[in-house]
Amino acid sequence: MNTFHAQWISVKERLPKENFDYIVCIRNKKSDNTESPFISISFFSMLNMSFSDCASIEEINVDGRYEITHWMPLPDAPNDE
Repeated sequence: MNTFHAQWISVKERLPKENFDYIVCIRNKKSDNTESPFISISFFSMLNMSFSDCASIEEINVDGRYEITHWMPLPDAPNDE
C-alpha cells in the first residue's frame, strides 16, 4: 500500500518548478484572523510564477484579499490492483 507523505511547503521557502495542479492553503488577509484558512487545488504557471484558481481560471490574488501560504503536490491517482 502506497502512503501519501507530502509535506506543506511555504511559498516563502520555494515555489513549484513545473506547470501543474497543486494543493494549496489559502488565507484571507483582510479577515480578523478568526477565519480559518481553506484548502484548494490550483494551477501553478511558470510563465506568470503564480497560482490560478482552477474553478474560475482567475488569479487568486487579483484583489489582494487572498494569500496562498503553502502548497504541496497532488497524490498519485488510486491504483486498483
